[in-house]
Amino acid sequence: MLKGQHQVHGGFDGKLNWFYFDEVTGGVYYGWKYIDYQDKTCYYGPDGAMYKGWCVVGNRRYYFDETTGAQH
Repeated sequence: MLKGQHQVHGGFDGKLNWFYFDEVTGGVYYGWKYIDYQDKTCYYGPDGAMYKGWCVVGNRRYYFDETTGAQH
């Protein structure tokens, strides 16, 4: 079972994406997540894939680093 942040093929586009797997259940996480060991906040979409670039979450636009996914 995967736990924590991992890069795997999946998501709506089927490409290599970053996902976060729940530390207890191993389920795919979605929503806002603070990754303490990387000191970053990122967002995982409804398919579980980490957002990158300009994205809309709720009714607001956010920019997420193209490489790390960190919110700016």
